[in-house]
Amino acid sequence: MRIVPKDLGLAWHVRFLLARDSAEKVGAEAPAPHLGVVGRFCSEGMDLDESSAAALVPAAREAISNWFVPLLPAIPLSVIGSVVLMIPMHVPVAFLPLYLGTVGLTFASIGIGWARGRFRRLLEAPLAAEEVDRLLEKTPGPMERRFLELVRDAVRQPGPAAAEQNVREALGSLAAAIERLPPIETVPLDTAALREEAQALEQQAATEPDRVTAESLERRARAVLYSAQTHEHSALMFRRAKALRSEIESQINAMREGLMALHAQALDAAGFAELAGSARDVATEAVGLAAAREELAALDSRPVVTAAAAGSPAPSLQTVSAGRQERRE
Repeated sequence: MRIVPKDLGLAWHVRFLLARDSAEKVGAEAPAPHLGVVGRFCSEGMDLDESSAAALVPAAREAISNWFVPLLPAIPLSVIGSVVLMIPMHVPVAFLPLYLGTVGLTFASIGIGWARGRFRRLLEAPLAAEEVDRLLEKTPGPMERRFLELVRDAVRQPGPAAAEQNVREALGSLAAAIERLPPIETVPLDTAALREEAQALEQQAATEPDRVTAESLERRARAVLYSAQTHEHSALMFRRAKALRSEIESQINAMREGLMALHAQALDAAGFAELAGSARDVATEAVGLAAAREELAALDSRPVVTAAAAGSPAPSLQTVSAGRQERRE
């Protein structure tokens, strides 16, 4: 099947572009986004938005940075041309800067066009099983390795155009799900004991005759209660992320089985359409979970005392998700 790096999302696009640009950069970290003047010329007209172009251009630095090579013969040619053409024709010396600028601009255009062609080939060349294997050797994550193995199987298998399109969509959805699914870790914590401690502190504050001591106990109770709520939210998101990870692994296994069935002509394009739809659903859930985690992280970063003093308890994950759904509607 014809799979290009762009089908796998921007993160994998950058990784494969790095590997194509230089064998020494296989599996390397993505460089910082940057889009200079030459990068803009090289990426123009390649169906890339500015943020994608800024991420991809540094990954192809070696291919693009040699744009000045055609300029090297410009200096001797301009000197020879000025001697051969301008002196016998008695051209005024005032035209020499214009002549040299024209020659330099011509060769610079040739160099940028040459770099642009190399950049396009790196972007648009279909994936080969060998380059997937090279990146697979440098990929440590088990989930990412399973995904690359699926990509390699897809590249090796022929298939009808309809099934090929569904495979590309499924791969893109799975890549998005893996990228957005956060690696959430949680430490076991007895939240029931924390809530009891908070309640005991509140009762102690209510009976404390000294105002300063009572306020200190109340703040401590709010902090303990907030810790319990935050941990419960994190634990819930951890369970959801773990379930989605298991589902992604199942989707990858189903896709690999489907590719083998397609090769044996035991599965048609409609079957892959269903697999692609399931992959899109998983990606949607992963993106939603990542967005909820970001919203909760922003809420948890607010001062504990201010939120509790306002009489507003920490919002639950269901409340955040519901608010996000209302904004979508």
